[in-house]
Amino acid sequence: MGAASKAAPPIASYVQFLPAGMTAPEGASFVLNLKGEEFDASPPGGEMKSPKDAVLAAFTSAPTGEDGRAYEVYTDNSAEVLKVTGKDYLADCKAVLLINSEVLMDPPNFKGMLSEEGALEQFGQVFGSVDGVVIKHFTAATFAPNIGGGCYFFTSTEAIDAYISSEFWAGLYNDVPWKDITYEKFSVLE
Repeated sequence: MGAASKAAPPIASYVQFLPAGMTAPEGASFVLNLKGEEFDASPPGGEMKSPKDAVLAAFTSAPTGEDGRAYEVYTDNSAEVLKVTGKDYLADCKAVLLINSEVLMDPPNFKGMLSEEGALEQFGQVFGSVDGVVIKHFTAATFAPNIGGGCYFFTSTEAIDAYISSEFWAGLYNDVPWKDITYEKFSVLE
């Protein structure tokens, strides 16, 4: 981005996926219009959702209204990943991957795992080193108990396909205590 560009907004504390065509909800710090995309790769398991266009709205506080799926974001972890990638949060985002699952941990979210000593830096290094990742948000659904996962910003849809078909992802798929994993892939519309 050139010298005249605006500063990137703060990392989202919440992201909300809304039906395509909806206007930006009040209080959104930024909005991405997304085109649903077919996957050109096969993950080790789970369900790849049929492509549907959407709007991603980001917030620094909990969104109001019930028009879409909202997720709390663990911002410290997101910031650590972004620090490692060194990318521009929005300018480099050309694709979005949303992964959901039923979390089988106790408590049923990723907060305990992410708050262990050294986890912040470790997760930043691990996910920040994935080719094509701009940022990875660990998420917890506000619309359903026990649903969590990740909302990733990528530099391309090809990078998403490479990620979900990688040995790295296969290891996560098999090692994380979760079930009923779903994947949604989007390109970012200009």
